[in-house]
Amino acid sequence: MNETQHSPPLEPGAFRSRALDRLRSAGAVGVSASQLVETKKPALKAERLAMLGELVTTGEAQEQRKGKTVRYWLQGQMPVPTTPEEKADEVLRSVLPDQRRGRLFTQAKIQSELLKGLGIKAPAVQTCLRLLEQQRLLVKFSDGSKTYFAYAPALRAWLDEGDKPDMAESAAPSPGAVPLLSPQRVIDAYRSVRAQRRMPDVEIARLQEVMGCTPEQIKPLVLQLCEQGVFIPGKGDWSFASPAARAAAILVQNEPYLFVRMKEE
Repeated sequence: MNETQHSPPLEPGAFRSRALDRLRSAGAVGVSASQLVETKKPALKAERLAMLGELVTTGEAQEQRKGKTVRYWLQGQMPVPTTPEEKADEVLRSVLPDQRRGRLFTQAKIQSELLKGLGIKAPAVQTCLRLLEQQRLLVKFSDGSKTYFAYAPALRAWLDEGDKPDMAESAAPSPGAVPLLSPQRVIDAYRSVRAQRRMPDVEIARLQEVMGCTPEQIKPLVLQLCEQGVFIPGKGDWSFASPAARAAAILVQNEPYLFVRMKEE
């Protein structure tokens, strides 16, 4: 309702309460600035826009500006924008359940699923594939003229599941044993895991698991080996790291690193 025609102006306090009530009712949909202001009178409009700005400043509301359009949400209700690669990742997670078994897919299959799931045109799929590779969500394999892809998070989980029984049997400490912590023990644990995985990059959390210690105990030792040039730290994919992997990550120049590899590898 336009109050310039049908009702007397609201007092500032009443407008503030009404605006918050409308934002609360709108939830994740939000309300446009014009719908909240409800007036075309320049002075009153400016006053109300200023009050909406105060709600944002005080942390009671959130705003999003797109060109000349402004929309408001109650604090914590504004949807988080989804990037194209995040949407593509979501599609791959839902339509490629066989990836849990480490299966490889042809490029045609990946493109087909992305076209159906994202509703985008064929040329955009190539860009999407490049983004997913850059984000390390897809791993590309070539066999002559043929190209295959594996969904990286699922492939990683599949490989990790295959490692656990052998490692628990061969390297885990006996119950009640007090772990002997030293740089050499970390190196021995690395070589044990490396022999099982046959891949040079080893998650620090896996070394912690093998040694039977806490993240706080292993991180100084790993940092020491990195400083000595024995280990080379690797960032890995933080967005898909487990809570245990994040807890064991080391900080190098304020950046988290999930993996290490030996310099000789």
